Amino acid sequence: MNKLILLLFCFCLSSLAAQDTLSLEGAIAIAIEQNYGIKIAKNDAEIAHLNNTRANAGLLPLVALNAGDNITAVNFQQKLANGTEIRRPLGVFNSFNTNIAANWTLYDGKRAWMEKDKLATLDELGIVQLKAKIQETAMLVAVDWLEVARLTQVLANTDEIIGVLSERLKLATDRLNFGFGNKVDVLQAQIDINDRKKDRILTENAISDAKISLNTKLARPSETLFETSKVTDKLPDSLNTPLLLQQIEAKNPTLNALVQLETISKINAKQIKSSVLPRVGLTGAYAFQRNDNTTGFSLFSMQHGPTIGINMTMPLYTGGNLKRQEEVAQVEVQNAGLRIDALQQNLRQQALQLVGRSSSLRRAIVLDTESLGFSREQQKIALERFRLGQSNALELREAQLALENALFEIQQTKFGLLVNDVLIQALVGE
Repeated sequence: MNKLILLLFCFCLSSLAAQDTLSLEGAIAIAIEQNYGIKIAKNDAEIAHLNNTRANAGLLPLVALNAGDNITAVNFQQKLANGTEIRRPLGVFNSFNTNIAANWTLYDGKRAWMEKDKLATLDELGIVQLKAKIQETAMLVAVDWLEVARLTQVLANTDEIIGVLSERLKLATDRLNFGFGNKVDVLQAQIDINDRKKDRILTENAISDAKISLNTKLARPSETLFETSKVTDKLPDSLNTPLLLQQIEAKNPTLNALVQLETISKINAKQIKSSVLPRVGLTGAYAFQRNDNTTGFSLFSMQHGPTIGINMTMPLYTGGNLKRQEEVAQVEVQNAGLRIDALQQNLRQQALQLVGRSSSLRRAIVLDTESLGFSREQQKIALERFRLGQSNALELREAQLALENALFEIQQTKFGLLVNDVLIQALVGE
């Protein structure tokens, strides 16, 4: 459970679909395969990858085929100075031309190469953001799965308490029937049973809601029935705080995404700075043109051949716009760095708080385990004393309430530690 993202490579969805029992690993595998947010993140990453080309960066020439054919029909009439008169009704003029033209930027202050670096960074960013989405989804699925498992354990604990209370009710009823009990004890036992039965109904509804929430994250019908597998009694490994902080700084996907965004901001700043440099381009074409004219002296003409040229543009005055853009870009670079620093501080704070909570919960589980053992023994003694007439129903009820509280406390602490461990692993990005 500690390496949630690695489960992406370890579990196959097809082997899980027919199972009624859903393990935590199986739930994460289904989510990675079917979750809509992950699918969208995959498509976004694919778009960034497809855009990462030299042509899209402007490093390759653009070649185009152009063609046109214009036909004009006119009534032509002309009278020359020597008295010659020409009349051609519906004369036709046909002009056909075609060419293959190429444009290639030879130099632009390396802006195209910077654009290629930006596209490559966006490609990497898409992968990082996909990993972040997978990690986030895995964490949310794990928390929902643990909530279903916790509530299932609450239901089992409630059933155990109902069993204990039922035995108390039977003893109180027997004592009343034999004439050395009182009806108050019977009524109180029945009230306590009804209260626990009501708790059971509410817990069943809470389980249904939790399963609907989990099914939604798994992108499957909300009413899909399943049971969670048994939660292991093995506690998560102890934490090495310095190592954990190093892993968070190196692997946290959200932090890595901000680093990529900072790189993009720096590239943008360099591109704007290079805008003052000249842009030199090469143009070339091979053209063919033919004219047919039935109305004039030149009845036919045709020409074809290559052309080549070079052009240069350079901004001389922009009203200070380029300088403004450069200053804005520098501020954006500063903001990108500040976001990284802020997130690092926030992640460190979360990590230290979670580590401290993990340590406290581990110590609390030891005490809760002891208390549960004491409570079970106390309840058995109180029940036997009540059976033998050596105590009253109030003493037995207090012992049963202590057992109920011990069961609640240990399951709360246990599942709190498991959820805490999931949050820690989410910070690490594993």
